[in-house]
Order: sequence, then structure tokens, then C-alpha cells
Amino acid sequence: MKIEEPKIKYTEEKSFFETDEEYSHVLFQKISTTKTKEMEKTNFEECIFQKCDFKNINLKQNTFLDVIFDSCDLSNQKFEESLFGRVIFKNCKLIGTKFIDTSLKDIQIINSVGTYTIFSNNRITNLKIENSNFSNCIWDEIKGKNFVFDHCTFIGAEFHKTDLENTDFSTSNIEESYFDLYSVKQIIVDYSQSHEFLKMLGIKLKK
Repeated sequence: MKIEEPKIKYTEEKSFFETDEEYSHVLFQKISTTKTKEMEKTNFEECIFQKCDFKNINLKQNTFLDVIFDSCDLSNQKFEESLFGRVIFKNCKLIGTKFIDTSLKDIQIINSVGTYTIFSNNRITNLKIENSNFSNCIWDEIKGKNFVFDHCTFIGAEFHKTDLENTDFSTSNIEESYFDLYSVKQIIVDYSQSHEFLKMLGIKLKK
């Protein structure tokens, strides 16, 4: 699977969001605020976010095309009815982040923490998660294809009605995770992981 990389050429730097409904070719650095700021129906194209804290910034119904989030805190964000295309999250906090009714294509998540993240009712195409912790995350009713999970942690994760055909979990930790019958079809695991699925079926392996 080949994931398209973001195409970025930024021309200006900004230290805070203004009232624009569209940002293009911008580098945002170390953005944070103590006051709640709503950022709805805003388009970000060819932008880079570096060391930004979105704790008090609510992102909803936004579009992110050719965007990089580098060392950002996006914990507890609710990305609802949003669009992501050619986006990279690297060294980010995505703890408790919710992706709901959202379209994601050509997405890379690298060296990040996404514990308790929720993906729900999304369409996802070409997703790679690498060296990241997504323990206790929930994947619910995901339509998609081409998922790559490389050395990830999915301890206690739940997968419900999610298209995971030919997804390889063999390098990842799936202890105490749950897959319903729809999601488990034709996934790839190694022999040492098979006992997790026997437990799900209530089968005890005799030693």
C-alpha cells in the first residue's frame, strides 16, 4: 500500500488563529489559549502545526488537506463531520480523541499516543499507524480498506463492524482486545496471538 504524502509549501507563520474560514500555506507554532475558541467549518490546506496545544480549541466540521500535526496535543478533540486527506500526526497526543462521521484518506499516525480514542461511523482509506499506543480505543462501524498497523499497542481495544480484511496485526499487541465476527474476518495474526481469539470464543487451550 502506498500512502500519498502531504504536499506542503508554507509561505507565512502565525502564532494564533484569526477569524479566517480558510488557511493555506501556513506554519502554526506553539499555539495555545486559556479561553475556549470555536473553530468550525474551517479549511486548512498545506499547513503545518508544530507543538500546538488544542486543549481549549474546539475543532468541528473542518477540512484538513495536506496537513502535518507535529508534537501537538489533540487530546479529547471531537472531530465530527470532518474531512482529512493526506495528513500526518507524528509525536502527537490523541488521548480520548473522537473521530465521528468523518472521512479519512491517506493518513499516517507515527509515534503517537491514542489511548481511549474513538473511531465511529467513518470512511477510512489508506491508514498507517506506526509505533503508537492505541490501547482501549474503539473502532465502530468503519467502512474502509488498506489499514497498516506496525508495532502498535491495542491492549483492550474493541473492533465492531469494521472492515479489517487483510489487516496485519502480527507485530502489534492485541492482548485483551475484542473483535466481533464481522471485524475478525480475514485479519492476519501470528501463531502466538491465536490464544486471544480462543479466549473470545470461550475456548480453553489444554496444555
